[in-house]
Amino acid sequence: MDLSDKIDLSSVGFEIPYKTDDGEEYYIVKSHSFIPKETMYKRERLEKKPYGKWAKDGYITATTAHNGELVDYREITKYIVNELNKHDWTAVYMCVDPRGATQFM
Repeated sequence: MDLSDKIDLSSVGFEIPYKTDDGEEYYIVKSHSFIPKETMYKRERLEKKPYGKWAKDGYITATTAHNGELVDYREITKYIVNELNKHDWTAVYMCVDPRGATQFM
């Protein structure tokens, strides 16, 4: 997990072990990012990247905390819990970039 406040993307990733019928072992990585809604609009104009489309298509989540000015860690927590429940995954460990982690944990 890599957390930000208001300018950058916050991202979470799941690393899922996978074994083929032949017994080969791989890992599947599922990643999702969060961006404050207002920052998304600004970055879309400045960077000419389709953040709004990515949010509409479900690749990122535009958070609305403090009128869309900050990443909402509650939305990140909700996303993590929903993904674990939806896929019947068990979290074995959580790796977190220390910057911002004290606010989240």
